Amino acid sequence: MRLHHVQVSIPKDGEDQARRFYGEALGLTEVEKPPSLAGRLEELGARLSTRGFEVSWTDRLTLEGYERFHCKDPFGNRVEILSPSAG
Repeated sequence: MRLHHVQVSIPKDGEDQARRFYGEALGLTEVEKPPSLAGRLEELGARLSTRGFEVSWTDRLTLEGYERFHCKDPFGNRVEILSPSAG
């Protein structure tokens, strides 16, 4: 089986447990985050943040060809904001 990517929600500070499960136990390779690209999603993410919504850029460049961030709606649902990468 070949996977393109895995997207999971984890609690704050759960990265070590996630790496142990997905990396060590399942054998998946974590992709290092390259330096941030020019931020056309920056404005939207900042707007959500200033209005009190949780925003995470952790997975910004982990999906080839796209830039993204995640936020939570007022009901706790995880929302992915995805845009094609420049270049």
